[in-house]
Amino acid sequence: MAKTIIQSVDRALDVLSAIAGEGDGITLQRLGARLALPQGTVHNIVSTLANRGWVTIRGKPVRYVLGPAVQSLLATNSSMRLRTRAEAAVRQAAQEFPHATVTLALPLGNELVVVLRAPSGSGEMQYPVQRFFSPYTSASGVAFFAFGPDDSVADYERMHPFDEYGAATWTSRQRLDDVVKQSRRNGYSLMTHNGFRLAMPIFDKGNYLYGIFGVSIDPNSAAGMDGDAVITRCRQITSWPSTEMGHDMLKGQTDAVNGPDGEGPRA
Repeated sequence: MAKTIIQSVDRALDVLSAIAGEGDGITLQRLGARLALPQGTVHNIVSTLANRGWVTIRGKPVRYVLGPAVQSLLATNSSMRLRTRAEAAVRQAAQEFPHATVTLALPLGNELVVVLRAPSGSGEMQYPVQRFFSPYTSASGVAFFAFGPDDSVADYERMHPFDEYGAATWTSRQRLDDVVKQSRRNGYSLMTHNGFRLAMPIFDKGNYLYGIFGVSIDPNSAAGMDGDAVITRCRQITSWPSTEMGHDMLKGQTDAVNGPDGEGPRA
């Protein structure tokens, strides 16, 4: 049977592949030159892809990067074993800490994508679409800075420059760097400035960051709470990567790191 190639679909896939190869994004002119297509044709393709969330437009000069629809697709296609065990961990933590919002986020593309979420007091499990953690104002974002691979963190920071996204929260880069270093020493990120925001990294067998488990408790519920006990219990709940991924999660200290408000996903 002869193959039927739909030219518009074929070109759209070429555009996505070209954009995926550029961590900092790619301009329309460079995209057209790389694909040997007229700029008008490329513009129509990326505009259509952007309308459906497959491409995002960033910065000046305008650059095109992969959009949230790609990240959501990747998240949906993640390991079913991880998803099953992660859901069990999130559900268990939500049951034991009913006043907490519990999350699992995966670093996909240049975003930290929330793939599982159990809102406080709801008793339900959500599978968000196009929901992300802020890189500078969430404990999970700080955990990514602390435990993510250097190249991924560098790409993440290029897409979310500190001066634009983080300066208002941290006032100085040194303050953020100090908290990131403390998080590495502890083995988790913890913010207690406004409530209790805990984020624990999940590693694979090669000690590569696989995902981030987060617990967020509002100030009223956190008042008088035994934070060390919550940290210890969350370590136990998330110990499944020790057997599934071959990494020891039960390590580190239990020192709190005071920082800005955390665990607030942005829309």
